[in-house]
Amino acid sequence: MKEQKKISLESLVSEIEKNGRIGRLGKVFKTEKNYYFYDTGTGKVAKLNSNVYIVLKSLLEGMPVEDIKNLQLSKSEFEDAISEIKSAMENEHILQAPPLKTLTGDAVTELDDILENKVENVTLEVTEKCNLRCKYCIYHPSHPEYRAFGHENMKWDVAKKAIDFLKEHSQNAENRHIGFYGRAFQVLCKQKKLI
Repeated sequence: MKEQKKISLESLVSEIEKNGRIGRLGKVFKTEKNYYFYDTGTGKVAKLNSNVYIVLKSLLEGMPVEDIKNLQLSKSEFEDAISEIKSAMENEHILQAPPLKTLTGDAVTELDDILENKVENVTLEVTEKCNLRCKYCIYHPSHPEYRAFGHENMKWDVAKKAIDFLKEHSQNAENRHIGFYGRAFQVLCKQKKLI
């Protein structure tokens, strides 16, 4: 490997943050044998060594810089991982997806008509009670937009209003769907009010 200029973690984080919240710029994942990174901006998937995976995962998950510095890596392993990430940013243009500034498409240009006549689905969150703690869920403490669990069930009249709204505003929709979020099916079964 050729000699690369050393870069500090702080300057790397500062450079990456120019493009917004780091966590939106990509995802790391692993298989039984390998580690990978998917870059949101370029669509590229890169195979990583374990040290780069550990550092990049920590960055993407929003771990504080001081905690990242204390990962179980030697000084040279840590510096090499930082250098590899910086090099990939320069050579592969990863971690640089520009922030979204404008929405386009039918959902924007025809929004009023869609809301009036083409609503295709409603999603009912019939309960706030859940003990599953799925990592993708907004109720999971690691989610960037975490909100605390409540203890309420959706009232039947609220669910009915949502379904009536779908019925009244979907005259020109090709499809109509009712989705359930969380542990909805179990709650509906207990209430014996299946739709």
